[in-house]
Amino acid sequence: MTYNSGVRNHLSKKEKVLKEAESLISQTKVDVKTQESLAFDKLSSLIKYASSNSDFWRDRLKSAASSSADELKSLLKEIPITTSRELQLIGEKMRILPPNIALSNYRIFRTSGTTSQPKEVIKLASFHELLVSSSVVFEWLWHKREVSLKVASFRVNKPDNDKSPKNLALTYIGNPSNPVIRESTNRTAPQLLDELEIIQPHYLFTNGLMLRLMAIEQLRKPRHIKHLKEVLSVSDVMESTTRSLINEAFGVRVVDRYSSEEFGVIALQCPVDDHLHILAPRFVVEVLDENGEEVEIGKPGRAIITSLTSKIQPLLRYEIGDILVQGSNCRGGYTWPIIEKILGRNRQAFKTREGEEKFITLVGSPLLEIREILDFKLIIFTDSFVIVINCFDSIDSNMKKRVTNAIHNTFKEKRTVRILQSSDPKMFKNWKRKEFEIIDTALKNNLEDVELHEYLLQYAL
Repeated sequence: MTYNSGVRNHLSKKEKVLKEAESLISQTKVDVKTQESLAFDKLSSLIKYASSNSDFWRDRLKSAASSSADELKSLLKEIPITTSRELQLIGEKMRILPPNIALSNYRIFRTSGTTSQPKEVIKLASFHELLVSSSVVFEWLWHKREVSLKVASFRVNKPDNDKSPKNLALTYIGNPSNPVIRESTNRTAPQLLDELEIIQPHYLFTNGLMLRLMAIEQLRKPRHIKHLKEVLSVSDVMESTTRSLINEAFGVRVVDRYSSEEFGVIALQCPVDDHLHILAPRFVVEVLDENGEEVEIGKPGRAIITSLTSKIQPLLRYEIGDILVQGSNCRGGYTWPIIEKILGRNRQAFKTREGEEKFITLVGSPLLEIREILDFKLIIFTDSFVIVINCFDSIDSNMKKRVTNAIHNTFKEKRTVRILQSSDPKMFKNWKRKEFEIIDTALKNNLEDVELHEYLLQYAL
């Protein structure tokens, strides 16, 4: 699907959204060869368009535009990878703004900057809305959800509202309820669980970290949650340990997605399995090693994403900064490419004492299996690990042993482990939200707990 700025489409907004959602549904089981052929045609057309309308892209895509490649993988190799740094520095040069569209019709999307300097991508507002709305409709139809059932949303910085506006896209396929919103930043997990018991929704939207905390609290002190069918995770990596924990606590499955400010929704969870399916009509996702070669299925690699619909600011072979693991088998028979795991950010490399850099992820780490831990921050110094833990009770010798063993098991290196207990919000909220932090110096010796707390906060702030 692409837009045509020069042709006035007679379809209504609702008709466009439903047509696009139905198109997505019809393509979920198209054979892989046909998918790749369709993607090749779309990418070829996009290369031609960008080369014809931008000096920047004419130069950058010179090889791809003149290529004799007749299949997708070969054509992709003719396109240079765009780094995150390039998008920051030359993002404006990548834009192709048709002169007949007023600037007021565009929207600029900025990354949060929590993991690096913010990046900007400009999109045509109406086209972006069509993509978002059709993704919502597609997902609800694909998962066979009941549109009229009650929805609760526990969100950061969203004020409480017992009757927030209905999702317009869902009104195209039924009569949705008015979602109940609860602001989550200033509420604890026990307080949100109490709210959940009062609201009694069928579907719950919230972030992965809060879901984990709520699940731990639910197992500790169960609330009577009667109607919950699914919990829908937004943001945060949703790994298998957390999925199992939530299922045990609430008896329902977690439904996740993969999205970004640069691209919007890239992949949605399978209705049958826990893996994600890339929206093949819209994106090509390569998973490459450090040498730019495709990794084997089941092996981690760098995510390189190409949008097949972005004409205003083409994003071709953009290295988004994530580490993915691709899968191969879907019990539901869906043929869109599979993301088995999202392992986090590719700069989460750990340097051993011998100077070797290893990619480390806490996904699957035994550290996440310690349910007494509500939240933690792991900081790595050149001579030691420091972990700050927020938990229900005081940290006894058994807990210290479990935490130490879990860290050593994850990093395969037995540095000293220093464990500090804290419930100070600044300790957990002011760091950039990565799996762990690396401080390229040795930890100061002989710091008491209070001194260590203040010492770590200087890095957090």
